[in-house]
Amino acid sequence: MVFDWEGFDKSKLFQTRLERRKRRLGEDEVDEDWKKDLGEVATRIWEWWRPIVAEGNKEFPAFKFALKRIALLQVSSCDVERIFSQLKLVRDRCNDNLLEDMLEVRLFALCNGNLKSLLIKAWEFPLVDVDEDDE
Repeated sequence: MVFDWEGFDKSKLFQTRLERRKRRLGEDEVDEDWKKDLGEVATRIWEWWRPIVAEGNKEFPAFKFALKRIALLQVSSCDVERIFSQLKLVRDRCNDNLLEDMLEVRLFALCNGNLKSLLIKAWEFPLVDVDEDDE
């Protein structure tokens, strides 16, 4: 199935965004190429998917459901940014003199909260020396 990207009229939202940019930046400063507008690109991608996920598509009955779930998934870097903020906090308080292992332990404890119950469980199950079992 070949998709004609240029075969669509500009969406109303794209035209509205263009008009706003023209008022803000001036007529000459605005590029009207739809390929540079992420909203218009997303609209055209949806138009490509629309016949595939249409009701009554017998080839892929669960495809529409799966596609909606994937489209609703919002990827975020907040968790990673939060951990880097915690890392900066540990490094600022302890200077840069920490060994890598100690920095990792402190960051792990800071990000994961109270580890007392985990440490107690680990203490209850001591490691067995492999050499002792062989004898």
